[in-house]
Order: sequence, then C-alpha cells, then structure tokens
Amino acid sequence: MIAFQIGLFIEPAQFRREMDEFARRVATLDPLDGFESSQLAGGPEAEREKRYASEGIPV
Repeated sequence: MIAFQIGLFIEPAQFRREMDEFARRVATLDPLDGFESSQLAGGPEAEREKRYASEGIPV
C-alpha cells in the first residue's frame, strides 16, 4: 500500500474532478462477460455497504 499527499502534486479540487471523470468513464465501459457493470476497485464493496445499511446484514 502506498499513500501520497495529493496536494504536493496537484490541487486537491482538480484531482477530485479528474477522479470523478475517470469513474464516470469507467462506468460507461462495456462490462466483462458475467458482470452487470464496469466498476473501479471498491465499487462492489461500497454498493454492498450501502445496501446493508438500508436493508440490514443478511444472516
């Protein structure tokens, strides 16, 4: 794992805009066979966390 202080390389607001645009572009890609959508790493986990918060954790 590597951590960077983004502000040393680029304005944080600009970095955020660029990352948002990157995520939007990834979402428009055709998914691989067997998948419903294209997502960045952590996307499925974030969706699951949101679902668990609203519906509860399945037991």
